[in-house]
Amino acid sequence: MKLYINYPDDKGEGIYDLIAETGEHLAGHFCSSYRFAEGDLITGRPERIKEYTERFGSFKVVWLGQDEMTRDKLFELNKQWCENKAQEKK
Repeated sequence: MKLYINYPDDKGEGIYDLIAETGEHLAGHFCSSYRFAEGDLITGRPERIKEYTERFGSFKVVWLGQDEMTRDKLFELNKQWCENKAQEKK
């Protein structure tokens, strides 16, 4: 399972998100710089590492743009994930 870090266009101050390849939004954090984001979102959060390992088995953290995933595609997957969850609640 890939967990993508979505970031502000300038990689500066702003909201950084951790989104699974399924589109599920896992975490968000306001960071002053991209240099802190991975630690704030996952590598410095042992409880999240434990939770995601239990849920997904192995996972890989990937910065958006390091592979074929685009922001538009990831946001479309997120939209679909949210719509599916809403249907499950009915």
